[in-house]
Amino acid sequence: MTKQTATIVLLGVLAYAGCRDNQTETTGGNGGTETAALEQIISDTPVAGARDVRHVQADASKGDVVVVRGYIGGRKKPLSERLAVATLIDVNVPLVCGVGASAHCPTPWDYCCETRTNLLAATASVQVLGPNDRPIQATLAGTAGIQPFSQVVVRGVVRDVEAGSRLVIDAEKIHVVSPEPPRDNPDRHNHRH
Repeated sequence: MTKQTATIVLLGVLAYAGCRDNQTETTGGNGGTETAALEQIISDTPVAGARDVRHVQADASKGDVVVVRGYIGGRKKPLSERLAVATLIDVNVPLVCGVGASAHCPTPWDYCCETRTNLLAATASVQVLGPNDRPIQATLAGTAGIQPFSQVVVRGVVRDVEAGSRLVIDAEKIHVVSPEPPRDNPDRHNHRH
């Protein structure tokens, strides 16, 4: 599969999640049940053996059980508003836009100053599935304080992977390392908007 084809497939997966976000909820009152199922995935206990997103994407195969750490980020809306789907970005990707009062960017978690190639190689799509093998119709936003830039560790099964372009993980456990954004580092600012 070429990188261009892989990019199109990844965009299709993200577009599908986005389209599903815009659909009317059809669970007919299962929202509470799905939210409870989502909360059961959240673990207060740290998950051992975490690796960076970039390394997991480079080494993993479909069906592998992996443990990955990252920030909720890598796109402007890294948390679906209606589905248990999030985008993680590798914790080692430089944050050139910064956070906090000195930042010049209203959404630094999207890493908009980073190249598309670098973003594809350093991000993962994480989804929490329901019994129908589709993402639960409840957002991860706010669950255990999760928000853009929260640092999380996810244990799950690789649904799809291609080194350098995509990694999709079906989450089994999510541990919130820190719901707060990373500290602002003025020395790293190199905003290129």
